[in-house]
Amino acid sequence: LIENVIQDFEIPSHKIHFFVRDNGANMVKGFSETVYTGLSCFLHTLQLVIHDVLFEQRMIKDVIANCKKMVGHFSHSSLACNKLAELQRQHNLPEHKLIQDVTTRWNSTYFMLRRVFEQKQAISSYCVNTPNMPVLDANKWNLLNKLSHLLKIFHDATVRLSERTATAADVIPQIKFLEMYIEKASTANRSEIENSDILFLKPISHNFIFQNFIFNH
Repeated sequence: LIENVIQDFEIPSHKIHFFVRDNGANMVKGFSETVYTGLSCFLHTLQLVIHDVLFEQRMIKDVIANCKKMVGHFSHSSLACNKLAELQRQHNLPEHKLIQDVTTRWNSTYFMLRRVFEQKQAISSYCVNTPNMPVLDANKWNLLNKLSHLLKIFHDATVRLSERTATAADVIPQIKFLEMYIEKASTANRSEIENSDILFLKPISHNFIFQNFIFNH
C-alpha cells in the first residue's frame, strides 16, 4: 500500500527520509514491514499522554464527568441557558456559552474546563438550587483550576507545533519545556498543598513522553 501511494504521487525514493504516522498498532506494524522509517507524530503522542495518563486518574475523571454533566444539562435546556445568562449578569460574568468537549477533538476538554471555571460563580449558584445537578466543592474547583492551567501548556504546544513553519527540530525543545514546566509546577505545589493534590502531575513525565515518541518508532 505504501509503495502504491509513493508511485501514485510519483515521489522519488531518494527524497523520502521518513513517514510521520500515528501510534496505532496497525500503522507501527505496517511500517515495520517496509524499508521506510515510520516516525510517531508528536502531537498524537501528546494527546495520548493527556488521555491515557492524565485523564485516567480517578479524581480527574470525576471532575471531568461532573463538568460534562453540567454542560450537557445546559446544552439540552433553553430554560437552563436563560437562567444561566441571568446568573452571569448578576455576577458580572461574560455571557459566554458553555463548551461541550468532543473526544476526537484535541484540546476540547481543556476548552470545556476553562469555560466552566470562568463561569464558576454562575454555575455554582445554579447547581445548588437545581435537583440532580453535581455540586463541586472547594477542592474540586481547585483541582479544575490547576488542571486547566496544566492543559493550557499542552494546548499551546499543540498550536505551536501545528504551524506551517514547525519542523521536527522543534519537538525535543518542546518536550524539554513541558518537562521543566511540570517539574516546576510539582515542586511549587508540593510546598503549598497536600501531596495528594499534586498526584495528577506526577505521571506526565519526561521518560513517558520520550519512550512513546523518541524510541517507539
